Amino acid sequence: MELQIICQLFLATFLGALIGLEREYKRKQAGLQTYSLVALGSCLFTIISFNLVNLFPGESGINLDPLRVIQAIAIGIGFIGAGVIFRQPS
Repeated sequence: MELQIICQLFLATFLGALIGLEREYKRKQAGLQTYSLVALGSCLFTIISFNLVNLFPGESGINLDPLRVIQAIAIGIGFIGAGVIFRQPS
């Protein structure tokens, strides 16, 4: 299981780096480092949320929904994108 998680984290970071490289090649803001870290963090939070659901199956009083975490990640990435758009010179 640990190897699978490490592979998922590596793949997410690699794919984020590819997008970041393309943005750096075109000299845009939010390049390699930003996209790599955002992809890594998003993957990590998603893995943690799915593993927490498996860790506490059917516990009373604990309401775990991993889809809420994924939704929050999408909203956060939207805010990052909006910040990049507003910072671009006119």
